[in-house]
Amino acid sequence: MDWLSRFLEIIPISGHLDIRCLYAAPWRLVVEAARPGEIPYHIIISGAATLEDPDSGSRQLLTAGDILLFPHGIAHALHDGSGKRPNPAKQKPSLNLTISKNAGKGDLLDMLCGHFVVPPPYDRLLQDYLPPRLIVHTDINDVSGVNSGSKLQLANLISLMRNDAISEKVGGHAMLNALSAAMFALTLRLAGESELARRDCSHSLALHVYHLRCPQCSMILRNRGVCLSWHLSATCRGPPLFVTFIKRWGAQRAISS
Repeated sequence: MDWLSRFLEIIPISGHLDIRCLYAAPWRLVVEAARPGEIPYHIIISGAATLEDPDSGSRQLLTAGDILLFPHGIAHALHDGSGKRPNPAKQKPSLNLTISKNAGKGDLLDMLCGHFVVPPPYDRLLQDYLPPRLIVHTDINDVSGVNSGSKLQLANLISLMRNDAISEKVGGHAMLNALSAAMFALTLRLAGESELARRDCSHSLALHVYHLRCPQCSMILRNRGVCLSWHLSATCRGPPLFVTFIKRWGAQRAISS
């Protein structure tokens, strides 16, 4: 079994699509720090958005097809980049999600916003091996060393999510959440195929999760850390760095319980 399948088999992750943002410039969306175990995400369907780091003030442009994840749940802000005072947005509940819309005549943005839920203690494992923010590009015309087939799969999935968000059909809420969870898997797959993502996080994530085939390491994670650190014997087949992590994590769980 490949590392990503093993990872998703062990760590239960659910997805929730919350808001569809339909904004005309100028606009601004401020997102507070997420609750423990939650990973906010944003999908740029059309238009563009500027991601602003509230601490450093650094900015990064996001365009149609970009997916933005915050594995550490940090606070962040998105805006149109004009620096103008944003037009206020109004929230309108629909059948399957909330529509956030403002009035204006500037450049238009269509963006889907939601979150993934990772139960403890797996949320801490993810935070150790994923960066504070992860951006994946699904523009199939920009292969840049990445398998364009994976981009096409993710782009098609986003299209399905958008269509279900618009249609308001029966069962749409459950479908959107299921597609959201599938998007997490495809996003990690595409990130793992990206040279930049491998350099940032996916190499270590893939290496350590792949070796969860070690029965002892897997047992500790499956039992949510109730096994003490010394249950890892000399025959453990996990890589040294992961074994060290498991031992330290097991010891912390033993102390706190």
